[in-house]
Amino acid sequence: SESQVFHFDSPEDFSLYYSPTFKEYKKPVESEIISKICSVCSIIGLSPVVRSSVSMKPIAIELQKELDSLKIGSENKKTMNILLLDRSCDWSAPFLHEFTYQAMVEDLLELDDSSYKY
Repeated sequence: SESQVFHFDSPEDFSLYYSPTFKEYKKPVESEIISKICSVCSIIGLSPVVRSSVSMKPIAIELQKELDSLKIGSENKKTMNILLLDRSCDWSAPFLHEFTYQAMVEDLLELDDSSYKY
C-alpha cells in the first residue's frame, strides 16, 4: 500500500473516455477529473507542476490552467509534481504476464497433464 497514491474510484470513466460510441462524454469526464485533482491540491495546499505523456497533453494543459487560476499554495513554497499517463505508456505490463490464450487457460483452469476435462 502506497501512502502517497490515491484514486477517485471511478472505473466507469475509463470506458466512457475511450469509447467511440460515447464521444460526447469525453469532455465531461475530463472536466470531472480536473475538478477532482484541483480539489485534492486545494485541500493539501500544494501547487503542483503538471507533466504528462503526449496523449494526455490536452488534459494536462487544462489542469495546469485551472490550478494556476486557483493560486493554491502561494504562501507555501513546497511544490509537487502530477504526472498524467495513460495505459499506452505502461511498458511494464507485458513483462508481468503473458498475453496469450495459453497463459490465460493455465491461470484460470485446472489442467490435468496440459488438458482440461469438463
